Amino acid sequence: MSMILLPVQHIARHAHPLRDPPWPDLRVCVDEQLIRQAYCDLISGRADPNAFSRPLSDQQYLDGRCHAGRVAWLAMNGCPDTISIDATDITRGLWPVSDGNHRLAAALLRGDTHIEAEIGGFESDILAHFGDKAARAVFDAEACTDDAIYGMTC
Repeated sequence: MSMILLPVQHIARHAHPLRDPPWPDLRVCVDEQLIRQAYCDLISGRADPNAFSRPLSDQQYLDGRCHAGRVAWLAMNGCPDTISIDATDITRGLWPVSDGNHRLAAALLRGDTHIEAEIGGFESDILAHFGDKAARAVFDAEACTDDAIYGMTC
């Protein structure tokens, strides 16, 4: 996988954790209102910020409130880590963000324009879902660009 700066709204066309949360089977559903409440709780001191400063294990995310707290903490503090996207999962109809759903949700909440991502998958899928610039950035870096896919020769 190669890193690239992607428009957040471009990713949101395929994966929007505020509209369609990727965290299944929760007793309390995650939505933007719950995240905003968690944000207010963190700002006011009603919630312990240390509780959400690190990712939790899957077993520790007991319900949507835990996810909302993590997203709110990231919206306040940011995170330098990239998110991971598999463009081939989009083609297969699967959720494409394999790591970084809380970071993506925080970026959407903040209104960020871009987010650093690692994109993997077939070159043709990256080209179809993220465009020529993203595909060339990924595959030129790996020195295996197939110019026939782009309909041109160098």
